[in-house]
Amino acid sequence: MPSSRLLAWVGAENYRELAGLNVKLVFPTIPALIGVGVLLLLTLLATLPGVWSVVRPRPAALMAAGRNG
Repeated sequence: MPSSRLLAWVGAENYRELAGLNVKLVFPTIPALIGVGVLLLLTLLATLPGVWSVVRPRPAALMAAGRNG
């Protein structure tokens, strides 16, 4: 199935060829950057519990290591 970008390009070409309209495709840069930023932030927040459980030392492990640990 074709992507939406390809379909948008085909639609713009149809308008250009059939109706003689000058159509320019514009990629929304600012909303795309905001979306990528939000995605990265949510991904990092989702990984925090796993990272925290791996990094946090457990008292039993510290005691088992002894002084030479």
